[in-house]
Amino acid sequence: MKIYFEQDFIDGLSKGDCIPPSDVVKLAGIIETDQDSINFAALKVAGLLEKVLWKNGKHWSLRVANGSVYILSDAESVEFQAKRFRTGVKKIRRSKKHVERVDVSQLGEIDKRRHEIESRKISVSLDSLQRSLRDVNKATRPTQSERVAPPPVMKPPAFFRRPGG
Repeated sequence: MKIYFEQDFIDGLSKGDCIPPSDVVKLAGIIETDQDSINFAALKVAGLLEKVLWKNGKHWSLRVANGSVYILSDAESVEFQAKRFRTGVKKIRRSKKHVERVDVSQLGEIDKRRHEIESRKISVSLDSLQRSLRDVNKATRPTQSERVAPPPVMKPPAFFRRPGG
């Protein structure tokens, strides 16, 4: 699947735009129009479009959903990239759990050594990531003056109170 974008098409794009599935089909030049083919084509179009946009100095975030390619606004991009990062951290944690549960007794000496090295790499990477995230969270925690005061606690009306309380 060869996909080419004309410069006019690239110049006409802006943040907040959406490329609908019908245009994705035309850009990708696919014949099948079942949803799986359209979704796959949308992924390919988004990947190549992002490369072209970055080469043209437009460092935008793209998202694929339901066969459409969305060029995210700055506000949407912040939320999307933060969620993407959290997902990556979860995958690293899950990977560490899987590596720890490998039955090493079934491995040969070379594989045991490789497992030990990979396990150590994952552990050290995850530990340093968690340490830096803790430091960042401390640094970005709001100060006392920046905190939003909780709403005042209101006493319930007298008829709801217990006798003697």
